[in-house]
Amino acid sequence: MSRKQTEHQSRFPYIRVWGKATGSYDYYITEQVKRAAETNAPHDALFEKYIPSGRTGKWCCLSDLALDHDFRDKCAEAGLPDGREEEVTT
Repeated sequence: MSRKQTEHQSRFPYIRVWGKATGSYDYYITEQVKRAAETNAPHDALFEKYIPSGRTGKWCCLSDLALDHDFRDKCAEAGLPDGREEEVTT
């Protein structure tokens, strides 16, 4: 893996965790990470949103998921912040 590819992987760790959790192949995950870098996706990007005519350049992110979404547990297991610490308590 090149230095640039390694840098992309570290910039978009949630894409890799999402891809593994959903059973995506490594080549697809790598392509998603590359695409995230090309489109300046947010750090917590999970996957690129698609429409029938193709890619949108818009991303579904960890911050878009409900606080009780099961994927947040996968993030914690992978050693990533799961975003729950941002929950507002009253």
